[in-house]
Amino acid sequence: MDDILIIRAASEDDVAAVVALHELSWNEVFRGDTAYPLDTADNIWREKISSEKTSILLGLFSGFICAFIAFENNGGLVEITDLYVDGGYRRNGIGSKLLVAALGTLNTSTVKEVQLWVDNTNAPAIKLYSRFGFTRLGQQKVKFRTGQGEPGVDSKDSKIILELYVKPILPDSMRLNTA
Repeated sequence: MDDILIIRAASEDDVAAVVALHELSWNEVFRGDTAYPLDTADNIWREKISSEKTSILLGLFSGFICAFIAFENNGGLVEITDLYVDGGYRRNGIGSKLLVAALGTLNTSTVKEVQLWVDNTNAPAIKLYSRFGFTRLGQQKVKFRTGQGEPGVDSKDSKIILELYVKPILPDSMRLNTA
Protein backbone atom coordinates (compact mmCIF):
# COMPACT_ATOMS: atom_id res chain seq x y z
CA MET A 1 0.00 0.00 0.00
CA ASP A 2 1.50 3.23 -1.15
CA ASP A 3 -1.16 5.49 0.38
CA ILE A 4 -0.73 7.04 3.78
CA LEU A 5 -2.99 5.83 6.56
CA ILE A 6 -4.94 8.66 8.16
CA ILE A 7 -6.24 8.07 11.69
CA ARG A 8 -8.98 10.34 13.01
CA ALA A 9 -11.88 10.31 15.43
CA ALA A 10 -15.21 9.12 14.10
CA SER A 11 -18.07 11.58 13.67
CA GLU A 12 -21.78 11.15 13.04
CA ASP A 13 -21.03 11.51 9.31
CA ASP A 14 -19.15 8.19 9.53
CA VAL A 15 -22.01 6.09 10.95
CA ALA A 16 -22.97 4.35 7.69
CA ALA A 17 -19.37 3.38 6.89
CA VAL A 18 -18.73 2.12 10.44
CA VAL A 19 -21.95 0.06 10.38
CA ALA A 20 -21.02 -1.48 7.02
CA LEU A 21 -17.45 -2.36 8.07
CA HIS A 22 -18.59 -3.69 11.44
CA GLU A 23 -21.24 -5.89 9.88
CA LEU A 24 -18.86 -7.23 7.23
CA SER A 25 -16.10 -7.98 9.74
CA TRP A 26 -18.48 -9.42 12.33
CA ASN A 27 -19.86 -11.84 9.75
CA GLU A 28 -16.34 -13.01 8.90
CA VAL A 29 -15.26 -13.50 12.51
CA PHE A 30 -18.49 -14.83 13.99
CA ARG A 31 -19.40 -17.07 11.09
CA GLY A 32 -22.28 -15.33 9.40
CA ASP A 33 -24.26 -13.98 12.34
CA THR A 34 -25.29 -10.32 12.44
CA ALA A 35 -23.87 -8.00 15.04
CA TYR A 36 -26.91 -5.81 15.64
CA PRO A 37 -30.41 -5.82 14.16
CA LEU A 38 -29.94 -4.06 10.84
CA ASP A 39 -32.83 -1.69 11.52
CA THR A 40 -31.17 -0.38 14.71
CA ALA A 41 -27.45 -0.64 13.87
CA ASP A 42 -27.24 3.00 12.71
CA ASN A 43 -28.74 4.24 15.99
CA ILE A 44 -26.48 1.99 18.09
CA TRP A 45 -23.32 3.27 16.38
CA ARG A 46 -24.56 6.88 16.39
CA GLU A 47 -24.98 6.61 20.17
CA LYS A 48 -21.51 5.08 20.54
CA ILE A 49 -19.91 7.80 18.42
CA SER A 50 -21.59 10.58 20.41
CA SER A 51 -20.95 8.96 23.82
CA GLU A 52 -18.42 10.62 26.11
CA LYS A 53 -17.48 7.20 27.46
CA THR A 54 -16.71 5.63 24.05
CA SER A 55 -13.94 6.65 21.65
CA ILE A 56 -13.81 5.47 18.06
CA LEU A 57 -10.80 6.00 15.84
CA LEU A 58 -10.96 5.37 12.11
CA GLY A 59 -8.23 4.27 9.71
CA LEU A 60 -8.59 5.74 6.21
CA PHE A 61 -6.76 5.15 2.93
CA SER A 62 -7.58 7.65 0.18
CA GLY A 63 -10.66 8.73 2.13
CA PHE A 64 -11.98 5.14 2.45
CA ILE A 65 -12.69 3.94 5.99
CA CYS A 66 -10.85 0.63 6.01
CA ALA A 67 -10.59 0.06 9.77
CA PHE A 68 -11.73 1.24 13.17
CA ILE A 69 -11.10 0.71 16.84
CA ALA A 70 -13.68 1.44 19.55
CA PHE A 71 -12.92 1.57 23.25
CA GLU A 72 -14.83 2.48 26.38
CA ASN A 73 -13.33 4.22 29.36
CA ASN A 74 -14.86 3.03 32.61
CA GLY A 75 -12.66 4.95 35.03
CA GLY A 76 -9.54 2.92 35.74
CA LEU A 77 -10.52 0.24 33.22
CA VAL A 78 -10.62 0.68 29.44
CA GLU A 79 -12.21 -2.00 27.30
CA ILE A 80 -11.41 -2.29 23.63
CA THR A 81 -14.81 -3.33 22.30
CA ASP A 82 -14.05 -3.45 18.58
CA LEU A 83 -11.03 -3.55 16.29
CA TYR A 84 -11.87 -4.35 12.68
CA VAL A 85 -9.86 -4.04 9.48
CA ASP A 86 -11.44 -4.53 6.05
CA GLY A 87 -10.26 -7.86 4.58
CA GLY A 88 -8.58 -6.16 1.62
CA TYR A 89 -6.42 -4.04 3.92
CA ARG A 90 -5.28 -6.65 6.45
CA ARG A 91 -1.64 -7.56 7.04
CA ASN A 92 -0.49 -3.99 6.45
CA GLY A 93 -0.01 -2.90 10.07
CA ILE A 94 -3.29 -0.98 10.23
CA GLY A 95 -4.52 -2.79 13.35
CA SER A 96 -1.18 -2.06 15.05
CA LYS A 97 -1.36 1.62 14.15
CA LEU A 98 -4.90 1.93 15.45
CA LEU A 99 -3.93 0.16 18.67
CA VAL A 100 -0.96 2.52 19.15
CA ALA A 101 -3.21 5.52 18.53
CA ALA A 102 -5.88 4.28 20.96
CA LEU A 103 -3.41 3.42 23.72
CA GLY A 104 -1.76 6.81 23.16
CA THR A 105 -4.99 8.62 24.06
CA LEU A 106 -5.23 7.04 27.51
CA ASN A 107 -4.62 9.09 30.62
CA THR A 108 -2.03 6.94 32.38
CA SER A 109 -2.65 8.65 35.70
CA THR A 110 -6.21 7.29 35.86
CA VAL A 111 -6.29 4.22 33.58
CA LYS A 112 -4.88 1.14 35.28
CA GLU A 113 -5.78 -1.62 32.82
CA VAL A 114 -6.95 -2.20 29.27
CA GLN A 115 -8.90 -5.36 28.47
CA LEU A 116 -10.49 -6.96 25.44
CA TRP A 117 -12.23 -10.15 24.42
CA VAL A 118 -11.15 -12.05 21.32
CA ASP A 119 -12.40 -15.18 19.56
CA ASN A 120 -9.95 -17.93 20.53
CA THR A 121 -9.64 -18.99 16.85
CA ASN A 122 -8.57 -15.52 15.70
CA ALA A 123 -4.82 -16.22 15.71
CA PRO A 124 -3.77 -12.98 13.92
CA ALA A 125 -5.62 -10.85 16.49
CA ILE A 126 -4.21 -12.83 19.42
CA LYS A 127 -0.70 -12.42 17.99
CA LEU A 128 -1.25 -8.66 17.60
CA TYR A 129 -2.49 -8.21 21.15
CA SER A 130 0.36 -10.33 22.55
CA ARG A 131 2.91 -8.12 20.75
CA PHE A 132 1.38 -5.15 22.56
CA GLY A 133 1.79 -6.75 25.99
CA PHE A 134 -1.71 -8.11 26.46
CA THR A 135 -1.78 -11.41 28.33
CA ARG A 136 -4.50 -14.03 28.42
CA LEU A 137 -6.43 -14.01 31.67
CA GLY A 138 -9.22 -16.49 30.99
CA GLN A 139 -11.87 -17.65 28.60
CA GLN A 140 -15.62 -18.00 28.39
CA LYS A 141 -17.79 -20.08 26.09
CA VAL A 142 -20.65 -17.97 24.78
CA LYS A 143 -23.46 -18.02 22.29
CA PHE A 144 -24.57 -14.86 20.55
CA ARG A 145 -28.19 -13.90 20.30
CA THR A 146 -28.83 -13.48 16.62
CA GLY A 147 -28.65 -9.83 15.73
CA GLN A 148 -27.78 -8.63 19.22
CA GLY A 149 -23.98 -8.44 19.16
CA GLU A 150 -23.85 -9.39 22.82
CA PRO A 151 -23.17 -12.74 24.48
CA GLY A 152 -26.29 -14.56 25.51
CA VAL A 153 -28.58 -17.45 24.80
CA ASP A 154 -29.24 -18.41 21.19
CA SER A 155 -31.10 -21.19 19.48
CA LYS A 156 -28.03 -21.93 17.37
CA ASP A 157 -25.76 -24.80 18.29
CA SER A 158 -22.53 -22.94 17.51
CA LYS A 159 -20.58 -21.76 20.50
CA ILE A 160 -17.71 -19.32 20.37
CA ILE A 161 -14.96 -19.28 22.94
CA LEU A 162 -13.89 -15.75 23.79
CA GLU A 163 -10.64 -15.17 25.60
CA LEU A 164 -10.04 -12.23 27.91
CA TYR A 165 -6.75 -10.40 27.44
CA VAL A 166 -5.49 -7.65 29.74
CA LYS A 167 -2.69 -5.12 29.67
CA PRO A 168 -1.71 -3.23 32.82
CA ILE A 169 -1.00 0.47 32.25
CA LEU A 170 1.86 2.02 34.16
CA PRO A 171 1.73 5.70 35.08
CA ASP A 172 4.20 7.75 33.04
CA SER A 173 6.26 8.32 36.19
CA MET A 174 6.86 4.54 36.51
CA ARG A 175 7.87 3.81 32.91
CA LEU A 176 11.46 2.97 32.16
CA ASN A 177 13.33 5.60 30.22
CA THR A 178 14.80 3.66 27.29
CA ALA A 179 16.04 6.72 25.37
